[in-house]
Amino acid sequence: MIENQQPKSAESVAENKVAIINPEAKTPELFKEFLDIDKQIFPDMEIEEDELRETFESGGIQVALRDPQNKLIGYLLSVPYEEAINFLSSDDTDLTPKEKTLYIETIGILKEHRSVKNVLAIWNALKEKAIQDGYKTINGHFRVSEGLSQVVQKRLKGKYFRTMENWSDFGEPFDYIEIDLLGDGD
Repeated sequence: MIENQQPKSAESVAENKVAIINPEAKTPELFKEFLDIDKQIFPDMEIEEDELRETFESGGIQVALRDPQNKLIGYLLSVPYEEAINFLSSDDTDLTPKEKTLYIETIGILKEHRSVKNVLAIWNALKEKAIQDGYKTINGHFRVSEGLSQVVQKRLKGKYFRTMENWSDFGEPFDYIEIDLLGDGD
């Protein structure tokens, strides 16, 4: 679980670098890094390369987490919710359109680097950029088995709505959660 795993050392988290991926930086080489790490993080889940590429190249906010040697160790890929609802509605029929909302498509951190600190580092970069870009809400379907759902609810003040028992045919439950970025409840 994320909450119980610690990075190799406290210094390793402090030295990790988090960066928003600018559109001009979305190169084929960077996509290959994301694809390679995705296969390591989710070996039992079949993520379609074309779907990952589409999310990577979307108008959403993409975040990279790198270790001190500049190796990609984690990432977050998001898409504007208006785009996401089109491909998610077959898996979650309760989704409704929302303005100024960003959908977290996938988030992953290599097992040896999983920690609440690294999740929060990625989150803080995403949140800052999302607010800057005019988003009011971030939502997503968060994995229950690895503890991410609990971190999102407790640490990021996410509002739980429902559990999808076999989300997107991954064979495990995911919770649908929304996070109000502005704290005004809208």
